[in-house]
Amino acid sequence: MQRGIVIILAVLMFIISCSEDEPTPIPTPQGLDCNDIYPEYDSTINTSIFNFEWCAKQGATQYYLQVSDEESFSEIMFDTVTSETTKRATVFLVDHGNGSMVEYFPFIWGTTYYWRVAAINNGVQQAWSDIYIFQTHDIRDDIVGTYQAQKTMYRVWNSHGFQTYFDSLYSTHQLLVEKIPDSRGIRVFDRIQQDFDIYFTTDLSNNYVWYQGESGVRFKIDTDSFALHKHCVSPPCTGYLYSGRE
Repeated sequence: MQRGIVIILAVLMFIISCSEDEPTPIPTPQGLDCNDIYPEYDSTINTSIFNFEWCAKQGATQYYLQVSDEESFSEIMFDTVTSETTKRATVFLVDHGNGSMVEYFPFIWGTTYYWRVAAINNGVQQAWSDIYIFQTHDIRDDIVGTYQAQKTMYRVWNSHGFQTYFDSLYSTHQLLVEKIPDSRGIRVFDRIQQDFDIYFTTDLSNNYVWYQGESGVRFKIDTDSFALHKHCVSPPCTGYLYSGRE
């Protein structure tokens, strides 16, 4: 009798010990089993330069990657097909300032995203993988740095009712971008010419729009490049445009 009680107590203790502090299992995408998954499940991203990474599936000729801010994937934020098992988390859009194609980070800071992958075998899409989750940090860390920039001066004036533009030669500058302590703002400082020192206090939560700063200066930062634009509002007047990369 006593031996039976001891056995029952031992079984109960084993069950209790297994149920306490049991870690939540991390899902592994179906058919993509390996440890090389990025962003990792429920991880936080604080840089706009990163690659989605997953594991190869036998027989796959391509992979279909989707990212959404809705778990139901009713809204798709990133949608692409690739032959590799990795994809840079950027898109190319037209810069309305000069018409060129510019690389942008398409996600918003301080947001939760869901992503999944489906293998494609000779043009036929297979089942979706399990859904992975990641968050973007509410304050991005990759805008700080020193940028080599070119500056263009331009002057606008009215001539018989038409505006005429004149672009000067480029000049080379070195701009320092740093965060303002205890703030979402940034400081942009010309380290070579020292002809401006500008503070921006606007929340930089979305990185492919222009932000208004002091004295009508606007600032835009992308993945590893930036632009600073001083508008020329009432001709005759003079403006400038800085553009550069890290």
